[in-house]
Amino acid sequence: MLAAQKAAVAKAKKSKDKDDDADDSGSSVSRQKTASPAPSAGSGPAKTKQAVYYSLPFDDSLALLASIYTSTSSTTTTRTKVGVVQTLAYLFMNTPSTVIETKYAIISKVLLVDLLSNTGIRNNKYKSIMAKNHIHFLLDSIISEKILGEFGQISAIKLLVSDILQKYYKTTTPSSSLKDSNDPMKEPLVATLKCIASLIDSLGPAVAAVADLLEGSLLKLLVYPSYSVKVSACLCLKSFVEKSPSHLLPLLMLGLNHINKELGSASPTQSPQPAAVGASNEQPQSLADRVLGHAYMTSVLSGITQKYPQYSSLELAARVFTTATSLLKKGGNVTTVAVQVQVGWLLVSGLMALGPSFVKVHLSQLLLLWKNALHRPVGKEQLADTNNLELNYLLLVRYSALTSISSFLIHNSQLVTPDMAKRIATILENVLSFSSSIPSKKLADDDLSHRLDKSLSLEYCDMMVKRRVYQCYISLSQYDHIDVKQFGNERFNANILTSALSTFADPERSSSAEMSTAIATATGAIESIWEVADNHAFGLTSKINGRNLNDVFFGITSDQSEQKWLSELDWAAKLEVDISKPILDSPEFDADKVLLSDKTILGVALSQSVPVATSIVDFSIDLFVTLLPLQLPKVQESILDQLRTYVLAATATGSQNRKSGRKDAVTVNSIVAVFSALRYSLNGKTSSGQPRREALKATRVLKIFLDIIKFGLRDGNSAIRSVAAQGLGILCFIGSSTMAAEVIKSLIDEIVSNRDPNSRAGNSLALGYILKYVGGMFAGIHLKTILGVLMSLANDPHPTVHFWALESISVTIENTGMSFMGYASSTLSTLNKLYLLESHSDETMSAVSSNLGVELPTTKVIARCVCALITLLGPDLQASQKNMATVLALIRLFEVSEYNSVVLESSRCIQELTIFAPASINIEAYTRRMHSDLMKTDNDLLRDVAIDGLYQLIRTQGNHIFQLAGPGLDKHIWVAFDQSPDNKPLRKFIEYWLDQTGVDRPFDWISRVQAILTKSRTMFVAEQDREDTNQAATNALELGDEEGTSFTVSDSDGAAGSNGKDASFANEPLRWQTRALATECLHKLVQLLLRGKSLQDREKSVIIPRIGDIIKIAFSSSTASVLELRLLGLGLLDEILAELQDVVDPDFREASLLEQYQAQISSALTPAFSADSSPDLAYRAIKVCATFIGSGIIKDVSRMGRILKLLTTALETCSGPQIMLGDLKVPSPNSQVMLRLAILSLWAELQVSSVNPGQEYLVDVVKPYIPTLLPLWIQALRDFARLRFEPVQSTGLSSSSGSLTGSIDQMYSSLSRSSILPTYQQSWLQLVDAIASLIEEDSDNVFTILHEKEKISDNSGGISDDIKYSSEPAAFFFVLFGLCFEALVRPTQSLGTSNSKLATTSDQRLRVLLALKRILHRSVSGVAIYKDEILAETIDVLDRIVLTGALEEQRAVVSIAHGVCLNHPGRAKITAGPEEEEDEIPESVDQLFELFRLAMLPITTMFPALSDSETAQDKFVETPVTAGFIKDCVESLVDMIQVFPKVIKVDLYACLLYVFEKLLEDDRCQSLVIPGLLVVHKRLLQMMMKTRESSIDDEQVIDQAVVTAFSKIISLLKNTKDTTDGALARRRNCLLSAVVIITVCKDSLQSETSSLTDLGELLAENLSIPSLSATVSSCAKTVLVATVNTRAGKVLSESAFPPLISLITSGHGFEEEDKPAEVYIISKLVNDVLAGFVLALTGSQGK
Repeated sequence: MLAAQKAAVAKAKKSKDKDDDADDSGSSVSRQKTASPAPSAGSGPAKTKQAVYYSLPFDDSLALLASIYTSTSSTTTTRTKVGVVQTLAYLFMNTPSTVIETKYAIISKVLLVDLLSNTGIRNNKYKSIMAKNHIHFLLDSIISEKILGEFGQISAIKLLVSDILQKYYKTTTPSSSLKDSNDPMKEPLVATLKCIASLIDSLGPAVAAVADLLEGSLLKLLVYPSYSVKVSACLCLKSFVEKSPSHLLPLLMLGLNHINKELGSASPTQSPQPAAVGASNEQPQSLADRVLGHAYMTSVLSGITQKYPQYSSLELAARVFTTATSLLKKGGNVTTVAVQVQVGWLLVSGLMALGPSFVKVHLSQLLLLWKNALHRPVGKEQLADTNNLELNYLLLVRYSALTSISSFLIHNSQLVTPDMAKRIATILENVLSFSSSIPSKKLADDDLSHRLDKSLSLEYCDMMVKRRVYQCYISLSQYDHIDVKQFGNERFNANILTSALSTFADPERSSSAEMSTAIATATGAIESIWEVADNHAFGLTSKINGRNLNDVFFGITSDQSEQKWLSELDWAAKLEVDISKPILDSPEFDADKVLLSDKTILGVALSQSVPVATSIVDFSIDLFVTLLPLQLPKVQESILDQLRTYVLAATATGSQNRKSGRKDAVTVNSIVAVFSALRYSLNGKTSSGQPRREALKATRVLKIFLDIIKFGLRDGNSAIRSVAAQGLGILCFIGSSTMAAEVIKSLIDEIVSNRDPNSRAGNSLALGYILKYVGGMFAGIHLKTILGVLMSLANDPHPTVHFWALESISVTIENTGMSFMGYASSTLSTLNKLYLLESHSDETMSAVSSNLGVELPTTKVIARCVCALITLLGPDLQASQKNMATVLALIRLFEVSEYNSVVLESSRCIQELTIFAPASINIEAYTRRMHSDLMKTDNDLLRDVAIDGLYQLIRTQGNHIFQLAGPGLDKHIWVAFDQSPDNKPLRKFIEYWLDQTGVDRPFDWISRVQAILTKSRTMFVAEQDREDTNQAATNALELGDEEGTSFTVSDSDGAAGSNGKDASFANEPLRWQTRALATECLHKLVQLLLRGKSLQDREKSVIIPRIGDIIKIAFSSSTASVLELRLLGLGLLDEILAELQDVVDPDFREASLLEQYQAQISSALTPAFSADSSPDLAYRAIKVCATFIGSGIIKDVSRMGRILKLLTTALETCSGPQIMLGDLKVPSPNSQVMLRLAILSLWAELQVSSVNPGQEYLVDVVKPYIPTLLPLWIQALRDFARLRFEPVQSTGLSSSSGSLTGSIDQMYSSLSRSSILPTYQQSWLQLVDAIASLIEEDSDNVFTILHEKEKISDNSGGISDDIKYSSEPAAFFFVLFGLCFEALVRPTQSLGTSNSKLATTSDQRLRVLLALKRILHRSVSGVAIYKDEILAETIDVLDRIVLTGALEEQRAVVSIAHGVCLNHPGRAKITAGPEEEEDEIPESVDQLFELFRLAMLPITTMFPALSDSETAQDKFVETPVTAGFIKDCVESLVDMIQVFPKVIKVDLYACLLYVFEKLLEDDRCQSLVIPGLLVVHKRLLQMMMKTRESSIDDEQVIDQAVVTAFSKIISLLKNTKDTTDGALARRRNCLLSAVVIITVCKDSLQSETSSLTDLGELLAENLSIPSLSATVSSCAKTVLVATVNTRAGKVLSESAFPPLISLITSGHGFEEEDKPAEVYIISKLVNDVLAGFVLALTGSQGK
């Protein structure tokens, strides 16, 4: 429809332009009515033509179009109404925004009140729903999204509330006795609430500006007589609370108190009539009206509390459940109990959304309630004697209880065990048995006096119950861990499958009396079932409409990526879908739409809220799909054969006209069911592990599927043909290749023999889908044949045939891959020819097929084929100049098309070419076109493609695209984002743009962000318009929208709109989402320029001169009215403080750069503690305070001022029972806990920082509050330990006032884990660090503080079972140790996965290890750590960390082992015991050995030669870090030897000497490791000598160890012959090691002659090496002097002197002046050695 209008307008404009181009100046405003004749040549100067305009005031235009919409004329069809709505949309978009904002009250009144109050609309359900949808589209999708800004949307909410909700609520008071059908304001109120909900969603947190107004008005509507209004009000309240969660608890408490008040005061003898459930035409009564709305609200809010843990309360959830159960157990007369039952089950349904943590506590109680409500039915005879009023009540009870079961199944999959599933299945079987036992006469009873609710017949109630049973059964069937066959007997499964089949496929069965009446009263043949506007359409499913699929089984839809002609619709085309949509959904049809919207069944969206009869059809199809693969092949064949029989009966010729509508519906339902079953079988497995598709592979089953699908291939509706074609492709995939070949042959034969366009279209599309799904070699075999057929059909002049043939070709190209490469050139040539055919042209087609041509745009599908070919060919496209030329020519033609859909495809083609053939594209022209399309607010599809194109260009062209695109793109990007702030690709473009240009052009970004945050929307846009006025004017002429020029607003209206516009709109800023993104960009810019940089780089950063502007921006965001902006502003402030804390002012080097901004920072924090703030914002502000104080910007405590005051005030509130920060109220217990933990963790960070060098000033900040902080820290850790480790149903949660979790009911500790445990996970490590640092600094002070706290607690009557830490240090230790141990074992569970402060798991684990090292202080742990089981488990964990952790983690483990070993309680006995006990081996020596092994483990891991493992990989790489680590390990080992008994020490000495020797042999250790170990080696030898002197028994063993080590070193030195750098380093290290042994252990070497002799010779040998001469000379002198007058010295001198003297005499052959320098140096060194020895020998060295 719209396309035809566009084409006609375009043609008219072209013909007009040919006649007179001078009139173009007026075409952007209106169309000329007449044109003056052109002046003759001799008539003198040309007269100015007087343009005559069609002009109509805006109000009159609106009223005129509304009157057409509400006309009762037979010509006012759905198609006419859609055209009126399109006209109104164009009118609104082409009217100045100032007029729309000014006239919004008139627009809303005409549309919402006048139009919906029309009798012809409100008395017809289908018309009223359609009218509400159309009005919502106009007010939301057009006016709100495209025209109004943030201020305009807020004003719109105020106007709708004051002018409609409040005004018309007063005219219809809750005590009104009007029925819904007679209530003229019901539909206006429902539509208004829907519009307000959309405005709330659009505004987001900015809705806080009208929170009080909204809340009061919506609460009043909860007691409105109409059920529809109640449901809509609950939907609106839900949207409101989700955007402003601080209202969650107050509203929840209000609703619960209201229910208790009303139902508690209700007399059992009252007879109120319950409100209708699922119906829209009920007659409300007082009690139900007063309660039911609040019950829905309470249920909805209870369900969403889990999404907002900071604003939830477990105590309140428990109260809701208690109220629900008490109502279900209450007695009274049938009408009173009916209200109580509805309310009770509604509350239970809402609580199910809290998940397994809450529900499992009450599961046994729920099962009992369900069993009592849904018990086994009595016999038919007894039901026949039951009066209808009681039957109505029994059905109402079952419906309400089933609703809660459905909610349970959706939200609590973990609790649905096989046993639970079996119980629920039994309940469902009971309900179905009850329903089937009700006599049909009773269901047909129309007597209103026999109904509990006058608007709910027994038949309607029965259908509602069946709908819930089907829904529950479908939910059960989706759990993979449950076998459907196990929880229901075969008879039950077969019965329900048969029942489901007859429901949607039996032509003779009608699902309701209403449908039967419609069939009986139908006159004549039904032209199209898609245009039967009665909202039930003869039992048609709502899963499909006349255009496309809506919701095939469990979210599986047709492949929309291949059907862009269906899925890619602009706003106008989407409206036209309603023309072929006979069933419309509305919330009042099923209240679960309120409870369960946005919820899923195992990740799959719930179905729409359609009429109950239609929903039964939908669910029966779903049941058929679910259960069919579970049946035996014989049963499948029987069921499908019955379905085929139904379809044959429905499609048989000669059927009665009055039943043709029902038969059409049956055909559609059957095709959809078969497709859904086939598509469902593609994925997943049955409970036995068999793929679902294998369960449908029986030959007979496939044959019946094929027969049914063929009916759909020749259907007159394109959506049905598409579904059938896809189903046939899947069927061929499930079957064999032989079957697929036979199907292809039959399809081709059908195409040849049957000339029907619909049949040809369906068969051709099926060929494409067969190639898609079967694919592989099969596609290559049949591709030539199929492509030939499709090409032939593509030349058919009929639009239906050639369109679908081309669609099939595009599917084939996209899915056959390389197999199609050989046909690419011929296909491209054919597409080029087809484009030029008159029969395929959108402008020259025949009058007979012109309408079909508009609906099926051939040019677009040709463009899709071209785009698919470009993608297929890729870079190979450039190999053929002919192909490239053809592609470029076609794209140029597509670009100038009059249809946006074709232009859209041309953009995609060019986008592909920019990747594969960029040289063929004019990048500048393409970029300018994308820039132009970006600003087309009336076409979202073109804009989205433009955004994708620009994003691709910026990735390839970088910042150059801003020069190519012409002026204004940098601001138009932000304007486009402001118009559609939810556009994720646009956000990605801006983020990538920042990454590319932020570092190079930071000033531009700062100025850009400053303009976005400070300038009004009008100024921001107008400024850009002034910059490119000429370009904008050109674009307006070239790209103007012809359709919009047919409307105009009279001058008087325009002037009034301009002059009467509120001044506040003129100063309206950009949307808060745009300002938020700008603030995020600035934050990221600061990170790019400062994070990770050195101090020198940060001081020289380019943003230092603009830091004042950045702080102003942060201040502006921090003081905004929207909470999200405030959070971003404070985050930016925190980042600035963290990165610039140590940067000095360049003008005053003695002061910090940020010191001058203390006042601005302090002012920015003030709004965080206002009444409209939130706990998150308060925490962020306190964090900024802590960052500022900890940064050292101001180190004088007296000058910290208000910032320190805020921090200390926050701490003082933590000591009390409730946190109060300024005017901020924190009503939620969870928020209290989270905020308290956040404050304590910030103080803990300050405490940890106070022990760091350079931050000693923090001691003055923290120390005065340590007595307050320490008990709170410990209590927080105790509560975390309880939450983390105690059983699910904890019985030991503290309830003291100091406990963070004292208010949480012990029954719901599992739910507490899910809500507040993440906060503990992010905070506990800081608390442990703080306590550990205090203990390390002064442990006595820690226990003194705890002792004083205990005294205060005892005097005030504290809890008697509190731990006395002062007398039991081990008890204090276990709290900290347990947390650290668990964090090391299960880091993701204890530390969480979203801790932003810690980058990796390794960093987290390192912090835990360092904290554990401090905790294992003797004053804290006592001897508890040395219990065998505790120490063994600890060492096991530390072993794993050494084997898998980073180097720093291993260093921490070695340090822990070292500390635990040295503090071992057995040390005193070992080192200070009596002499006779020293040789005894204590029992604790095993622990010491384990600790020693743990400290040795990193070295043996690096050097497998030291371990027993033969397969371990050598991981060592010598670096300064690894060398230092090895030195620390060996040094720790040397220290640890001291605690061993002497009898073991000797062996450990030898062990470490062996380690040193092995390292000395390794070539990789010579540069850094060995030189660093020489000092440790000397210390080890000194300890050995000390032991030798004190123990005569060990002298020989020690001497032997020394001699062995010395011999190995000399042997290694002797065997090193090379003179490479590595060999020289080893010689040097061996000599130094030998010197160390000789100087320290000379007494042990007296008997060693051979090694000493070798050493003497080696000294002389190595002295001749120039690079070693100085080192060797020093070594020789040292050993000779050290061993003088000893036997070792004699041996050494006798072996060394001869070669040394020979070195001196070797230079005698030269004259003095001719001696080489080396000879001279060596001679001098030898002389020094000899002189030193002589002096030592004579005892005259000191002279």
